[in-house]
Amino acid sequence: SNFISTIKDRGGFIALGLLGLNSFVAIFDIIFKIIMVLNILPQIISTSYFPKISKTKSRKLLSESFRVNIAYSFFSLPFLFLLQFLSNKFFGDIFLASSLMIFTIFFCCLFYSLSVNIAKNIIIVSDKTDILIKSAIASSLIYLSTLFIFYHQNFDIYSAVLLLMIAYFVELSVRLIYVIRYKLYNI
Repeated sequence: SNFISTIKDRGGFIALGLLGLNSFVAIFDIIFKIIMVLNILPQIISTSYFPKISKTKSRKLLSESFRVNIAYSFFSLPFLFLLQFLSNKFFGDIFLASSLMIFTIFFCCLFYSLSVNIAKNIIIVSDKTDILIKSAIASSLIYLSTLFIFYHQNFDIYSAVLLLMIAYFVELSVRLIYVIRYKLYNI
């Protein structure tokens, strides 16, 4: 599982490096670290709900955990726009962060937040953990195949962040389909 996550998380770095875009690798590294930092709180939120949800199997608590994670994601937007402003002000001659980049980062965080909550508070509570590896494999395969396609068509920082967002979306989608198919939401 760690191998799969590493492939997905580091694919953008590898592609940018192979293209000889070393300055882009550094910028993507900063963007990636921002995404990783923003993803810490959803893990904490989901983990804090886990003992209560696993013990009580409360749909009300489950719904609350999703609302808190979604609210957190939306509250991260002003922070992201502040980072955009500061980045463009001080480093605009190197890289201009567009609103599209900010919203792509936002959706990375939103998809990750929902995916983690589904994993911890539905799938693990239901003891159907095989889907976690399946969703990681599916998202990595989609990521790598899309990376291969984009690699030959002006691959840049935006492409790398977009691919990361797609990987998070696929992982979320596979988990959501599994939860709906097996009615795991009836915890």
